[in-house]
Amino acid sequence: MRKFAVFPFAAAIALIASGCGPQPVATSTSQPSATDAKSSVVARDVPRETSAVTLQDATHADFRALLESKHGKVVFVDYWGTWCGNCMEEFPHTVELANKHRDAGLAVISVAMELDPTDEATQTAALDFLTKQDATFDNLLYEADGTTEEAQAGFGMSEGTVLPYFQLYDRAGKLVKEFTFSDPQNPISREDIDAAVAEAVAGGVKE
Repeated sequence: MRKFAVFPFAAAIALIASGCGPQPVATSTSQPSATDAKSSVVARDVPRETSAVTLQDATHADFRALLESKHGKVVFVDYWGTWCGNCMEEFPHTVELANKHRDAGLAVISVAMELDPTDEATQTAALDFLTKQDATFDNLLYEADGTTEEAQAGFGMSEGTVLPYFQLYDRAGKLVKEFTFSDPQNPISREDIDAAVAEAVAGGVKE
């Protein structure tokens, strides 16, 4: 996994009421043109200077290795994207959970599921958003188009899952809870997530 540096802010979002499906990433006029973007993709094999908030490109294997390294902790995973308005709206709650339960043994991982993670403007938007949210936990950028079935299946998502999507793992590394906007008839509430995380760090989650 390799780290990216912090860049000036350039973010764009698309809001879908029942969750987020893939949408084009809009860019501001200050971002590179299509021609410039092709020639300015970040050299992903070169370590970059970072701040307290970092974003690391990752494969499914990298994610599993990171998850295994958290053995003994409760792990909350937030899957999001800069193209997903609901994701960015819910992300501050993830930061709140991290801060509230860190001392009780909660580890948080965010996974950015972007349309084109090799695009420098997308990397810029994702990292700057994380920096503004003070997301000082593990932040991953999936290496390929995160909206494909293959990408999502590799993270254990069911077919047709929409973002934002959250997973809760117990201290033994077992997936014990999922939260998704896929079913508009059974929407997620922050209260549900709060209760599940609190129960997990206190001793266990009922399945």
